[in-house]
Amino acid sequence: MWAEPLDWIREQIEEVEHHREVLRRTQGLDRPIRYGLRAQVVIRDTEEEAWVAARLIISNADPAAVQEIEHRFAQAESEGQQRQNRVRRQAAANDYVIGPNF
Repeated sequence: MWAEPLDWIREQIEEVEHHREVLRRTQGLDRPIRYGLRAQVVIRDTEEEAWVAARLIISNADPAAVQEIEHRFAQAESEGQQRQNRVRRQAAANDYVIGPNF
């Protein structure tokens, strides 16, 4: 999974677990699943220093490249990409904060 608001992540896991339960009941399949999250980690001595460092990383993004990516990915049909588009828009409106420590 990608870094998304925690309630979105919870919903994805619940959906997958629902499908696992259906497969267990209907076909006897019961394979364990390990969930993972892809995120860039910024660690500093304090949370405040970590936010400063994270904002410095974001500030170095080329605005033209960001616009080009947003334009290109806006046309994507993939549900995963559409979720990332929504996260990007929401984060941009919230000083690029997705959630606590995200």
